[in-house]
Amino acid sequence: MKKFFGFVFFVLFAASAAAYPLDWSGINWDVTDSGGFTASISGEELIVSGTAASDGWSSKSILVSPTSPTNSVSIQISAVSTGTGSANFSVRDETNYVTIDKHFGDGIDSYCVVGDTAGNHYVSALPPTSNYDNYKIVLKDDGYDAYCNGELVYSGSLVLDKNAFVRIAAAARDAGSTLTANYKGLVVEAPVPPITLDDRVTTLEQQIKDLQQENQNQENRIGLLEATTATINSALTQVQNSISTITTQLSQLQETINKILGFLSNSLERKVMVCGYMKDNSLKDYNALGLTCKIGKYSLCNCSPIR
Repeated sequence: MKKFFGFVFFVLFAASAAAYPLDWSGINWDVTDSGGFTASISGEELIVSGTAASDGWSSKSILVSPTSPTNSVSIQISAVSTGTGSANFSVRDETNYVTIDKHFGDGIDSYCVVGDTAGNHYVSALPPTSNYDNYKIVLKDDGYDAYCNGELVYSGSLVLDKNAFVRIAAAARDAGSTLTANYKGLVVEAPVPPITLDDRVTTLEQQIKDLQQENQNQENRIGLLEATTATINSALTQVQNSISTITTQLSQLQETINKILGFLSNSLERKVMVCGYMKDNSLKDYNALGLTCKIGKYSLCNCSPIR
C-alpha cells in the first residue's frame, strides 16, 4: 500500500464544504492499486483507469480516507468501460458500508446500483442522464438514503459506527476489460465536534486575557485623560493670572490718565496739546480730551467742546 499525501489531493478537494472546516491538506489517503489500475490527479479531478489483468474484480484502485463520521457524502462520477466495470464511492466503518455504484455490463450498463453489507442491492429504474452524474449518501439516525441525480433511489436501516470513513474505488471484472473513471466535486459534511471541557477552559482563559488587556487599555486612557486635564487646568490658571495682571495694569493706566486730565482742566492747555498733536501728524480734524478740533485756512487750529 502506498500513500497519496494531502497536498497532492488538495487541488481535488479544495472546494469541499462541511459543517465545520475539514483540513483536507492534513489527510493522508491510502491508495491500493492492483492488476493494471492506477489513480492520478488531473486538474480538479481524480482519474482511476486501467486494463484488467485477471478475472474476478482483482484489477482495481481503492482510495480510503480516515475522515471523521459523516452526515453525508456527495460526488460526481463519469466512467467509460469495455466489459464489466464498476466506479463507486461509499461511506463505511470497519464492518459495514453503504455504496453507490456506476456499473457497466451484466445488462445494467450505466444504471445506479445501491448496495449494503446486508446483501441488499437496488438497481435504479432510471439510468444516469449525463456523463457526469451526481450521487449522494445521506446518513440518518436510523439508517441512510441514497440519491442518484437528485432522486431518492434507496433507503436502508444500516447504521454506521463512529469509525466511518470515505472510500472511492474503481474495478474491472474480466481480464482485458478497460475502465476509466473520473471523480470530482467531492463534498463531505461532518457534524460539529462537541465542545470539550478543555475547549471551554481555553476559551475562558482567552476571554480573561482579553478583559485584562481591555482593562489595561482603559487604565491607560484614564491616565492620559488625567494628564490632559492637569495640563488644561495649568493653562487656565496661567490665563487667569494674565487677566488679573492686565486688569491691574489697566486700572493703573486709568489712574494715570485721570491725573493727566486733572492737570489739563484749562481748556487752552488741552487745545494746545490737541492742536500740537494734529500738526505733528498732519491731521485736519481730531477729537480728544473733550475737544473737537479742526485745522483750517492759514493753519489755524480751532477747537470747541464736544457736546
